[in-house]
Amino acid sequence: MGTSESAPSQLLAEFQNGMNERLQQFRQLAAPLDTMGASPERVTLALQVIQLLTQTETFISTYAQRAEELQRSGFPELATSIAAGSQDIQTAKLKYQDIYQNTGQTLEQSNQAWTNAQQTALQNILQGTAHQQAVFDSSMRGIMAADNRQCPNCQFYLGDAYPYWNVCPRCHSPL
Repeated sequence: MGTSESAPSQLLAEFQNGMNERLQQFRQLAAPLDTMGASPERVTLALQVIQLLTQTETFISTYAQRAEELQRSGFPELATSIAAGSQDIQTAKLKYQDIYQNTGQTLEQSNQAWTNAQQTALQNILQGTAHQQAVFDSSMRGIMAADNRQCPNCQFYLGDAYPYWNVCPRCHSPL
């Protein structure tokens, strides 16, 4: 009778040791998530936690069939531990999937807000530049007529020599 009782105890001990190892890994991975803001690193870490939880579910399922057999044989401890562990894993997995989704949405909204701010700033710069160009153009209208390098009377083009002529060589009008 000692061997039949030691097999369920040994199986329960194996299960609990495996769960404790995974719990330690989980604590190491999940601890920084509470202090991190929305960042790509947080998304990556949440995915790693979800992956660990999925692996833990697989670990639990390897013991589930044996637990059912042991429960029918009168040893419910392993089945009880597996049920509790499975429920905890499902709850944690939902929590970290929510963290992953919320962080992803926050990053996407932040990116959209940044893009909108850049577009607004660029639009303001372009409007300011267009305004300054219009001011410059309007102020140059009076000057451009005197510095167009052609005779105002006959429109004869003098080019770079314009400042050196006092009288138009074609129509002889004063420049």
